[in-house]
Amino acid sequence: LYDIEKLKGPKKGDADADWDVIDKEISAQLAKGGQIRIVSSTILSPSTKAVIGDFAAKYPTTKHISYDVTSASGLIKANAESFGKAILPSYDFSKAKVIVGLSCDFLGTWVAPDAFSTQYAKGRKISSAKGGNKSMSRHFQFETTLSLTGSNADYRTAIKPSQEGLVALALYNKITGNGSASLGAEVDKMLDKAARELKAAQGASLVVSGSNDASVQVVVNAINQTLGSYGATIDLGTPAYFRQGDDAAMNTLIDEVKGGSVSAVIFYGCNPVYDHPRGAELKEGLSKVALSVSFADRADETSSLCKYIAPAPHYLESWGDAQPVAGFYSLQQPAISLIYKTRQAQSSLLKWAGLNSDFYAYLRNYWKANVIGGAD
Repeated sequence: LYDIEKLKGPKKGDADADWDVIDKEISAQLAKGGQIRIVSSTILSPSTKAVIGDFAAKYPTTKHISYDVTSASGLIKANAESFGKAILPSYDFSKAKVIVGLSCDFLGTWVAPDAFSTQYAKGRKISSAKGGNKSMSRHFQFETTLSLTGSNADYRTAIKPSQEGLVALALYNKITGNGSASLGAEVDKMLDKAARELKAAQGASLVVSGSNDASVQVVVNAINQTLGSYGATIDLGTPAYFRQGDDAAMNTLIDEVKGGSVSAVIFYGCNPVYDHPRGAELKEGLSKVALSVSFADRADETSSLCKYIAPAPHYLESWGDAQPVAGFYSLQQPAISLIYKTRQAQSSLLKWAGLNSDFYAYLRNYWKANVIGGAD
């Protein structure tokens, strides 16, 4: 919050600028037309997505592209292929009597470790009290590098990175009785044991994979379908929104930027030059974009290359909301007044779209219309 690296106001190139000046110049550039792209990490805020929608209504060539540093795009793509739903489902580890993790650190880094840790802990506690667990969940972990999740497993088996897909396929074949090729004595032994226990816990089992390969995730989906996990430990009807990144769309954006077909790009809460695998290519291509803007609160690797920085304040200075899972909402309010001459990204987008830039009022109206049904 008090980091001295934070910008104290907007920038035009390397020079300090005034909000009125950059608003006028950015709006004029946007009005020229051409392809506009808004690039962000996953946005959980439904009102912010509505703001982006209003901005796109003003500038119809706008496309919003999300990417995540730790991507779940392969899982989302696999669910589209398996079920016709390009979503991240909700998981409930507390309902699973047998859990198998395939290079999946669900207690440390995968999707929603805070929620999963709480669920997992419930199944690992035995209680003699009425209604308490009389048996502990069983956890098998197949992974290369020791993870927090692997260190908590009952059985941890080391595999090669190249074996991730083969292990998933072998587990599927053992569960369905189709046989499988040998992956080594120790791996085969643990796969046999895991398959037996998963089948014995039909409807109360869960297999998860940390792979970002859609083909591997399709196999894992087939395993969970065979075990009756959907509707039990996996809920496709309540999507989670923690990871919404689309790897293919982000790669297309970088190709477009390099090809000079994008006229304006706006970076929202992300630093892809630093943290995307093709960041160096994006860096090279940004010079071809007529208008580049970042909402970063500092001159980071991406924003320092942009023609304008319209710095957003720290989240403790900001209004906002979130919808982490379908049907679950929360509000965010500032704990402190603005320290510097910063402005929320939502207000900037509204301003450049020619709308009322009071995001607090926008947020209230959004909630009245979409969340609480018109109540005061």
